[in-house]
Amino acid sequence: MKKIIGILVAVGILFMSIPAIMAWNSFTHRSPSGTRTTIAGVVSVASGTYAAGALYADLTTANAFAAPADLSSYQDGNHILWASDGTNTLMAWISATAPGGETLDVEKISNPSFDLNTNGWVGSGATLASVAGGQTNNCLELTRTSGTTQLAYVNPVVAIDVGALVKVTAYIKSGSSGNESCRIGLQNSSSTYLGTTSGTSSGDWVLYTVYGTTNTATTYVASLEKRTDTAGTMLFDTASAKRVTDCAATGALLLSTKGGARGFISLPSAFNGNLAGTYRILRSY
Repeated sequence: MKKIIGILVAVGILFMSIPAIMAWNSFTHRSPSGTRTTIAGVVSVASGTYAAGALYADLTTANAFAAPADLSSYQDGNHILWASDGTNTLMAWISATAPGGETLDVEKISNPSFDLNTNGWVGSGATLASVAGGQTNNCLELTRTSGTTQLAYVNPVVAIDVGALVKVTAYIKSGSSGNESCRIGLQNSSSTYLGTTSGTSSGDWVLYTVYGTTNTATTYVASLEKRTDTAGTMLFDTASAKRVTDCAATGALLLSTKGGARGFISLPSAFNGNLAGTYRILRSY
């Protein structure tokens, strides 16, 4: 009799706990406008943070993807990516199809090599010249004329879809002013940086890379920067600005519905893919 009572008590406890478990297995998302979206039958299985510029996201419906961390373990069609820029949040299903690896569109800079001249580039606080001794053939020599930051910028980098991910790269080497602070950046037409990568130049050619997710419908500007008031020169070469059309295989293709078309469950227009943020992975049961 005692055994029977013990079994009944255990079963009762089990059934009493089931509603609590089921209630916990849901996730509610609130948009900036206050709209609530609840997804039942999910549980959070992973979370983390990503640095500024490290969401690596295309926020267009047709080409949606993101890679804030290694998401390859969640490419089974049963997981959701939730990400926050600190104010706004996005949600999307993770496709069971893995991305094909980073793929780039055509070059957006008309004169990326500086082999013949500096046409298409404008100096600010500096003069520009095409000189021998580049990473390949000639390079861009930037000579300071004023200010604490001098830059060469290409304007415009042609208009790109709002929400597209752009990759900007350039080689940098010290000139006559020695090893000093340098930077490459991607700006929108309002001179707001979408992303930057900084460092200290050296006597070797070093490749710098920055990513930015576009946030306006206007043109974008790639900039090469010498960031001291020291007189002299800095060298730049083989600049590039290209749209990223597919992300790393460890990222995620994003879907608007489970197993459905590319896109998002929810994506506020104010979401900023260039800010540092947090992410969470939800599993659907």
